[in-house]
Amino acid sequence: MISSVYYGIRLVDLVVLSPYSPIDTSIYELAVTKYIDAFFIIGLTALIAGVVLLFLINYKRISSC
Repeated sequence: MISSVYYGIRLVDLVVLSPYSPIDTSIYELAVTKYIDAFFIIGLTALIAGVVLLFLINYKRISSC
């Protein structure tokens, strides 16, 4: 999903921002990088929280036996 967002933004970058100066596109690419990094951090945090939650559920089940 993130890669499709990235390539969609790159396509818009090529079509819409090509007439503009390289400074504008570099600022835009920096914003896109921050946007993708935010998605990655949110996904990684959710993954770690899910693993910890599964561990806690199984730990309660094992310790109650």
